[in-house]
Amino acid sequence: MTDSKRQPAVKIRNRIITKSLLRVFCMLLPVFFLFQYISYFGKATQERIESERKNLEFSTRINRAASSTALASGYLLIYLLMNSDKAAQGWEKHRNAALEEIQKLEGFSKTIESSEKNHYVSKLISQTYNAVGTWSQLRPVGSTNEIRDVVTSMKSMRQYFISLFQLHTKFQKIEFEEQSRLAQAIEQAKSELAFINQVLNIALLTLFLLSIYLVGSFSRQIINRLKVVVENATRLPLREKLNEPISGADEISYLDSVLHQAHERLEQSAQFRKNLLEMVAHDMCSPLTAVNLSLSILQGAPASEVSSSTTETISAAGKSIEHLVAKANSLLSIERLCANSPELAVADANLSIKAEDRNINELSRLIRIEYRGSSGIGSAAAKRFRPGIFKKGLLLFLLPLAFSTLMIFSLSQLTQKEAHFLDIELKESEIAVTINRLMISMVAHMAVVGNYQWYGDSENKELQEPVTKLLPQTAQKLLEQVGNDQQTIADVNELLELDRKQNERLAKEIPVGVSYGVLPTPAFAAPGRAIVIYSIKKMEKIQQLTDRQVEKIAEIRRSEETIKREKETCLQAGITGSLLLALFLLLAFDNDITRRLKVLATNAELLPQRKPLKESVKGCDEIWYLDFVLHDVAEILESTWQQRKVMMEVVAGDLRNPLLEAKELLQKVSLAEAACFDDLRKRHFSFATANVDRVLSLVDALLTIENLEQGKIELVKSHFSARSAAQEAIASLTALAQARKVALANDCADVQVNADRDRVIQVLVNYLGNAISHSPEDSTVRIDTSQTPRGVRFDVIDSGPGLSREMRSKVFERFFQTPDSKTKGKGYGLGLAICRMIAETHDGTVGCDEAATGGCSFYAVFPNPFPNP
Repeated sequence: MTDSKRQPAVKIRNRIITKSLLRVFCMLLPVFFLFQYISYFGKATQERIESERKNLEFSTRINRAASSTALASGYLLIYLLMNSDKAAQGWEKHRNAALEEIQKLEGFSKTIESSEKNHYVSKLISQTYNAVGTWSQLRPVGSTNEIRDVVTSMKSMRQYFISLFQLHTKFQKIEFEEQSRLAQAIEQAKSELAFINQVLNIALLTLFLLSIYLVGSFSRQIINRLKVVVENATRLPLREKLNEPISGADEISYLDSVLHQAHERLEQSAQFRKNLLEMVAHDMCSPLTAVNLSLSILQGAPASEVSSSTTETISAAGKSIEHLVAKANSLLSIERLCANSPELAVADANLSIKAEDRNINELSRLIRIEYRGSSGIGSAAAKRFRPGIFKKGLLLFLLPLAFSTLMIFSLSQLTQKEAHFLDIELKESEIAVTINRLMISMVAHMAVVGNYQWYGDSENKELQEPVTKLLPQTAQKLLEQVGNDQQTIADVNELLELDRKQNERLAKEIPVGVSYGVLPTPAFAAPGRAIVIYSIKKMEKIQQLTDRQVEKIAEIRRSEETIKREKETCLQAGITGSLLLALFLLLAFDNDITRRLKVLATNAELLPQRKPLKESVKGCDEIWYLDFVLHDVAEILESTWQQRKVMMEVVAGDLRNPLLEAKELLQKVSLAEAACFDDLRKRHFSFATANVDRVLSLVDALLTIENLEQGKIELVKSHFSARSAAQEAIASLTALAQARKVALANDCADVQVNADRDRVIQVLVNYLGNAISHSPEDSTVRIDTSQTPRGVRFDVIDSGPGLSREMRSKVFERFFQTPDSKTKGKGYGLGLAICRMIAETHDGTVGCDEAATGGCSFYAVFPNPFPNP
């Protein structure tokens, strides 16, 4: 039976690439999910802010439409009163602008969900369309009647501004609430961005700690274990003791198991050679020397006692025995020298062995190959070897760490920028609301103060003072908000100056006092025209502030959009990059490590099968070194196998043939001639014959084991009765049992066995012989059978002293004998090994259990042709 059948290849489940990539993904997947979370989180935050931004933009558009309408009405008044082309152009321009703003407002209102706000906007749109339509029909004054018509028509303008002021007064509350919600949304977004920034910082710290842990884990689970394998590989050719086997089911543990198997085979080979040569020394050399001595005594017999032919026969037998002793001594010389110095063994053996001893010379050459590790042949490879797996493994962590750190740092910077621009946006949106209030205060001024100056209503007079103060108060607040914006400060100061001049002019003017039924003269238009011009300038200045503020906010939002795009790009780069980096590392690791490991694992798998290994892997790291050792060990193992083959050839040819020749020569000495010997020579003749038979039986046992291991013995299977086979085995040992006063009992059932009957009987005879030898007098040795799932089990049960658990596990090994064995010195420790091999050749099993009698129960299981269901 070959080694490859007895030791199947280890199944690799947890591969190194799997472990390494799991560690890579442990670093990249958290980053991947973190970026996914930030992307989703950012979109949700953006949706909330965008909703409030629309409301602010809507409010700005409403005020813009109102201001454009107010400007149009102002230019219309100048045009009506003065018939000025410039005023007509201003009226035309701002009327179209007002209508355009109204159209935009009408479309924009469809995207706003606030029903209350849409209600106000609907009123504003309706009133503006009606007012502009009415105003478009007015013509400049040219007579008193025309002045009367203009003043009468201007009542609609008065009503529009009063309604617009009332509408904006109600709308202002909604605008403040919207600004408050926008501020809350921005503050919440800033808090969320701050939280994200903290998460990124924690993630970065966690990533560093995780990388340290994973590097330690990689070093502990791969590098440190790989160091043990490399150390074992270094020790193996030197025949030093290996470290304890590595646990696990990956390539490293598999390679380590292969090295241990190789070490075990080398030890078995050395032990086999040692045991064989010990047998040569004790069980062959001693009996053969005794035979040689006995034959020399027989050769000294007087011519009167033996014939010349007998003397020649004994002399020829003596020469055969001398040749055997010389051959055995040659083997012993090699083993003794190997035990002290392999190099000396090879050198001295070559000097001491004759050239014609081909097998002995071949054996010395093979021993040189086996022991070459201790002679420093592999030192060049050891010098070339440079550990590199750890450095390559570090790249698996450093690259993801560097990539993740870069992405997280970039994302953190962009998050901080986004928070900064949100701060600016909040400030500028507050300024925009204040400018909107300026616009509302200007509309209120035109509605209240203008109506008072034109019509002199007492109600408008009461409202004039608070409305006049509203614009400076709002402008002052705006100055506080703008900070160092010099252009805005200059515009606001100019607005305040215009307001101051207008108020001074208003204080000097007396209201026209137009009432129903009183017709003014053309002179009434002069003070009204001055007031309107100031209002137009103020409204235009406020529109400039509004336009610039809208552009500022738009610029801020464009910057925010740029940051968001960069952030999204960073997130996408992080998500995509982590996957691509993992793929790149997978391909790189597969190309540099995994493929070479596959070759190494394949070579390791081929090693116990005694098949040629694949070509060596490239490089100078641990994988290359292990592959180098595997090739070296393969050659050494092949040399040990060839040693065994050569030694068995020595046993089969150089030892067995001379033994058979000596036995045949001794058999030629007739009994009549042997009877003529004196008592001394008779005893020596008997000793010589017995010792030759003893050595020949030892040689036959060795050859039987070898043939069984190599599968050279063909089984002749048949169906036979277990009871009849047991009875035949008992019959062959009845005389021995009677001499030892031991009874033999056949308790076997009459069941059928499918096996080689002679080999089964050989196993039972061996079991019975051992049982008889170890059983006390007046005891019984029984043979019993039982059914098992694998077949019929034979048990040979004795009442001897029994064996310890440790002895029972070793008793079937070759050359093993118990320390207190009664057969020690008579047996060779091969019988039970032969029994084991016979059973295994039948796909059966053998073993030894403790018997109820206190002795041993040796069992052997053979197939049953009719197994139980």
